[in-house]
Amino acid sequence: AGCNIGGAIGTQLALTRPHQVTSLALVSTSSRYGTADAWRQRGVVIRTNGLDPIARTAPEHWFTQGFAGAQPAIVEWAVQMVRTTDPGCYIAACEALATFDVRGELGLVGVPTLVLAGSDDQVTGPAEARTLVAGIPDARLAVVPGASHLVPVEQPAAVTDLLVRHFS
Repeated sequence: AGCNIGGAIGTQLALTRPHQVTSLALVSTSSRYGTADAWRQRGVVIRTNGLDPIARTAPEHWFTQGFAGAQPAIVEWAVQMVRTTDPGCYIAACEALATFDVRGELGLVGVPTLVLAGSDDQVTGPAEARTLVAGIPDARLAVVPGASHLVPVEQPAAVTDLLVRHFS
């Protein structure tokens, strides 16, 4: 199971090391993350301004407004998580996402796969999830209502229940 880039890693593992994967859960994940130029530009922003600009905008991309208003401590935790990330590691992740594109290989994922998305996710939402489900032969979709990109943080009980059922 992996969320966002963790799901991309899981997908890549299922494609390159299929004998090591028996089941897969892709949470808030995509088969391709925007454009290479956008990710490389993000790296330039971080090299120039550090992670603070990225950290400040993270909550609007990661959480629904209702959750952000009701759980300011969790939102602040997420902001601090970004601010304290090693910039070199973040830039390396941007470079990895710039080149990640498995759209043409999804049919080779040969394990049962749960694709999970938050209903309000504007980053890797239901449309991205449907692309994964359409491409992976043994995949099913679960859309969690009232959640954005960090669906495991906003709706932990629902996500846990879906993961337990999938992996059981």
